[in-house]
Amino acid sequence: MIRRLDNANASIQVNIHVPFDEQLAGPLQQLLVELTDVAGLHNILASVYVYFVPHEVIGPAVNRMVSAEAYPVGGHVPRAVVVPYSNDSSLLCTVFIDGNHLNTFTESSRPDDLILSLLEEFLHIRIYGLRWEQGHRVGGVAGSDDPPENVIASRVHDEYVVCRLKSEIASTLPLFDAPNQPGYRSMRVLQYGEKVSDSITSAEAELREMRTLWGAGALTFSQLHSRLGDIVFRRVLDPLSRSHAFFDGLPETERNHYVLEELEHPFFLGKIRPFWQRIYNNLNNSFDREFRNMQEMVESISGEIRILMNELGDSVRYPDAD
Repeated sequence: MIRRLDNANASIQVNIHVPFDEQLAGPLQQLLVELTDVAGLHNILASVYVYFVPHEVIGPAVNRMVSAEAYPVGGHVPRAVVVPYSNDSSLLCTVFIDGNHLNTFTESSRPDDLILSLLEEFLHIRIYGLRWEQGHRVGGVAGSDDPPENVIASRVHDEYVVCRLKSEIASTLPLFDAPNQPGYRSMRVLQYGEKVSDSITSAEAELREMRTLWGAGALTFSQLHSRLGDIVFRRVLDPLSRSHAFFDGLPETERNHYVLEELEHPFFLGKIRPFWQRIYNNLNNSFDREFRNMQEMVESISGEIRILMNELGDSVRYPDAD
C-alpha cells in the first residue's frame, strides 16, 4: 500500500511492505497526519518517505543507503530509523519502521511503541530540516571528511533535543490510549530505560582492555581512535544526553516525582564530568534558543569531544602518566 499525505511544506509518502488490513489505511493516515503536525513537519520543506518493512530488512536497507555497515550483520538494529540526505536544493528523509508495530494497530487501538517510534523519527526530520534551512549539509554517504568529533557532536545534540521534545510532547499531549478506558487518550511519562552508571563502568572497562592491547602491540592508532569514538558516544555521551533529555522534558510538576541518577563513579568524576557539564550547557543553550544557534553549539560540543578523546587516548597509550 502506498499513500501520500499532504502536510503543508512536507511531502510525505507512506509505503507498507508487510501484511496490512486495507480497512485500517484511514486510521493509520489520520495518526500519521497527527504526529507529523505534532512534530512540526508542517514547517519543514522536505520530501519524506516512510516504509513499514520487516525488521530484518531495516539494517541492510540503511547500509545500502549510507554505503557502509552502519548496522553490521548480527548487531543491534533499532525498530525505527531515519536516513537523511540533502543537496543545495532539497532535503530527502527516508524512514524505516518495523512493520511489527502494525500487528496490534486497530481502529480503536494505537500501540504506544508505534506512536513513539514515529514521533521520534519525525522529530529527527524536524531537526534535520532546520539544520538544512540554516545552510548546513545533512546526511550523506560513508567516507565523509568530517572529523569523528563533529559527527559525534551532531549525534549527541540531535539525540538530546529529540528525546527532550519527545518527553515534552508525551507528557503534555493526549496521544496514547488511556489504560482500561477504550476511546480515551492520555499522556505518558517517558524515562531513560538503562542505568547510566553501568554504561560508564563499561566504558572504563573497555579503556582498560585497550591499554592491554596497545601495550601488546595488538591495536593500531587507527583502531584506537575508532574505538575511542565508539566509547565516547555509545558508552558515555549518548546515555548521559538521553537520560537528561527525558528528565528535562518533564513538566515542573512531574519532576518532583523523578530523580536523575547520581553518578559517583571515580572515572566519571575525574575524566568525564568537566566535559559533560560544558556539553550539557551547550545542549540547553541550543534548546532554549529554539535551535537557531544549533550549529554554533554543535561546534562547541565538537571541541569538547576532541579534547576528551585526546585525553582518553593519552590514558591508553601512556598509562603510567595517568
